[in-house]
Amino acid sequence: MFTENQNKVIKHLSSAKNIDAFLVTYWADIFYLTGIELGEYFILVTKKGLTAISSPLLYDQLKHLLPDFNIIKTTNPIKTLREVFRENKIKSVGIDTRTINAELLSKLRNKILSVKWKEKPGYISRIRQVKSEKEVALIKKSCEITRKVLSSIKKYLKPGMREKTVVDKIVELFSRYGTVPSFTPQVASGINASYPHHIASDKVIEKNDVVIIDLGCRYKGYCSDMTRTFFMGRPDKLLRKIYNVVKEAQKQARRKVKSGVRADSVDRVARGIIKKYGFGKYFIHSTGHGVGIEVHEQPRLFAKDKTILKTNMVVTVEPGIYIPNSGGVRIEDTVLVRERREGKDVKI
Repeated sequence: MFTENQNKVIKHLSSAKNIDAFLVTYWADIFYLTGIELGEYFILVTKKGLTAISSPLLYDQLKHLLPDFNIIKTTNPIKTLREVFRENKIKSVGIDTRTINAELLSKLRNKILSVKWKEKPGYISRIRQVKSEKEVALIKKSCEITRKVLSSIKKYLKPGMREKTVVDKIVELFSRYGTVPSFTPQVASGINASYPHHIASDKVIEKNDVVIIDLGCRYKGYCSDMTRTFFMGRPDKLLRKIYNVVKEAQKQARRKVKSGVRADSVDRVARGIIKKYGFGKYFIHSTGHGVGIEVHEQPRLFAKDKTILKTNMVVTVEPGIYIPNSGGVRIEDTVLVRERREGKDVKI
């Protein structure tokens, strides 16, 4: 799988006209190319192949884990890069200014003057948007585990529990499946459900509370993300109405997801339905986002993202309505982009 990813990046670089190489420094991009997340090493991608620049601390371990990889051990990566650029006649190098460490960026620009540093924000992350079938399989497994944990939590959840207690249970269940959460699980009850990014507290879940649970895991490096809204008894009339509106908006937005559709058009579907029922001003975030090595990736499903969805992109669809001092509802699923007629969706 990682060889396939490497070849994809080399192919993209080979068609680039203004850079000879790309220096990969961001952990998720490095994992995409190697499957290893250790820190303290970079990857230099040229049109001929990949080279790892490693600290002595990691060198032996990397040689063991990547036996076919070209790895250079160094205590002075700036000097080593300068030499590699000279030996390979590299004149221009791309860097992701969105993710690179500011101190490292300053050193590269000030101490390696033999090359032109080209700003390429999101260069590798854009390539990562379209998943291989092997990556899709890992995301599906991650989603499968998350569904099982959510099913267990649904049975476990009851009035009298604290939000933090439910979070602890989610983490425990994920560990039983040999995974870790892809982000800190969110459990928001009652009025706390009116906050889209509530941090679980000591609040006791009460009878008739609405409870939003947002969770996901990371399985072999690939993430899942899912949200469900539960009622601890009989909700009031307003929250019942909101739930049905969000459910309809999420269903129709999922159906819009297909190859060839623009990201903003999916957002427009969900937002239009919520606005039609008079709750437009209470939908205060994007409709969704990409998922992969990171739980939040490109593209984003919102009004300003004109990305054309392609087969094997993976995105979430998660509209929500949040009423101040009352509560809220969010429903989220992970959806695989495929070529198909509208009216159907491929929910992972």
